[in-house]
Amino acid sequence: MTSVLIIDDSSIWLKLATKQLEDSGFRVHTATTCTEAILQAKRHRPDCILMDFHLPDGDARTLCPSIRATLQPDAPVIVVFSGDMEMELTAYGDCHAKKFILKGPGTLKRLPFIISDILNLQQPERT
Repeated sequence: MTSVLIIDDSSIWLKLATKQLEDSGFRVHTATTCTEAILQAKRHRPDCILMDFHLPDGDARTLCPSIRATLQPDAPVIVVFSGDMEMELTAYGDCHAKKFILKGPGTLKRLPFIISDILNLQQPERT
């Protein structure tokens, strides 16, 4: 089963994204801080990482390189942002993310398809 680590400090987003991905057949692990994310990535070795740009103890610019350098160099990272798009897009190069997406209800519905596409998996059935 394909595993995804979702890193987000929004409990609502975390719950909804987890449900959406689990309903589509993914095994989901979660973290709410950079520190917890590194521990979860080390413990579960996820196939894909979905992370919020802003976290209580850092941001994607510092977390992405840490995960890539020490834990999951091959796991694709998808960064989700909701704030200052221009500033966050500037940071895109620092993250070396596979994809950068805007947080919202439309994104939630597309998450299984986005992850399946990035991992070259069979697409889940549309609901």
